[in-house]
Amino acid sequence: MVARHVRPTNRSNRKLLLLINAGSSSIKISICGFHRPARSVIKQSVTLTAMRQVGRRPAETAGRIIHRSRHMADGFIPWLASVMVESHISPQQIAAVAHRIVLAGPRLSQHQLLTAETRKRLAELIEFDPQHLPLELAIVAVCRSAFPRIPHTACFDSVFHQTMPLESKVLPISWDYYQRGVRRYGFHGLSYASLVRQIHSIDPRAAHGRIVMAHLGSGCSVAAIKHGHSVATTMAFTPLAGVVMGGRTGDIDPGLILYIMKREKLTPAKMERWLAENGGLTGIAGCGDMQTLLRRKDARARLAVDIFCRSIAHHIVACASELAGIDAIVFSGGIGEHAPEIRRGIIGQLAFLGLAIDPVANRANGPQISPPGSRVRIWCLKTNEELEMALITKRLLKGAVL
Repeated sequence: MVARHVRPTNRSNRKLLLLINAGSSSIKISICGFHRPARSVIKQSVTLTAMRQVGRRPAETAGRIIHRSRHMADGFIPWLASVMVESHISPQQIAAVAHRIVLAGPRLSQHQLLTAETRKRLAELIEFDPQHLPLELAIVAVCRSAFPRIPHTACFDSVFHQTMPLESKVLPISWDYYQRGVRRYGFHGLSYASLVRQIHSIDPRAAHGRIVMAHLGSGCSVAAIKHGHSVATTMAFTPLAGVVMGGRTGDIDPGLILYIMKREKLTPAKMERWLAENGGLTGIAGCGDMQTLLRRKDARARLAVDIFCRSIAHHIVACASELAGIDAIVFSGGIGEHAPEIRRGIIGQLAFLGLAIDPVANRANGPQISPPGSRVRIWCLKTNEELEMALITKRLLKGAVL
């Protein structure tokens, strides 16, 4: 469907897509060809810390999330403008802007053009996702001002998991909350969609079978994929759930959360931040960067790595149970793609399932790291969320005159 705000004027000089990925620690941008989105013209990122320095300081309530988000968004456009100037790209060349949005919520089941109604529905979800949505919506607002009269799209991370059955979505709490939209949403959906598309090309047999995918980066999740569709995933109502991550705890005893809140006298907002920044590898070893931990030789670093591998292996088995078997495993994300020691440590715990890796292929980071002839094929693939966003945006704009 063509958005009404897309005017049928002559835009033949607009040949580029601007893709914006606002994460929990940085904002990544990519500019690619509209007709050839696999070719990137620019790929850049800026930390949120830098955004705080570039943006103006709000007059009051600077500690509130929504004000911090607006403050950081103020600094985004000057930074983006400088990147575009250095690359000799003018705003008039941008045909559309695609925004990665983490949570679609219960009422949005597909990727969307960012109409006024869509933005209103997303604003109503801020209490569901106070860590991501305020910044994402603030970036949308400043970008709509900077790039008016062209379409903006929302590419949702949670939409990929809409195919999960009800028993995967419902959380074991009062049914009233499910009716209010509190359920397992799952995330990293753009990454999983990218990996499914790649598997269709390189391993059609596995693509139509049962795949367990592990997106391992600063945030980590594992998903069970059947016939190309999600049936289960480890992240739940928020990206805090599931496996052990760099700074996030993953699944944790809820009673322990209450204990920490009481002992440290933490508000819910401070507890949420604590769970995101003081858990996982950071909590165990004082560092959330996997490459740093692998270089360290002390006992706590080794313990953190072992716990991480154990957590991923545990959830791979759980996903295999959801699928009633397994035909392939795919590793991706910064850790999944570049840490052969981690892949070896995870698969080594799954030998009882008949899984094995080829040491030479594993050290070379794949793409196939299982021995030739293995019943269960294991792949190491580079995910491409930006290309997925570009393809989504092209589909949404099909028929629009740009």
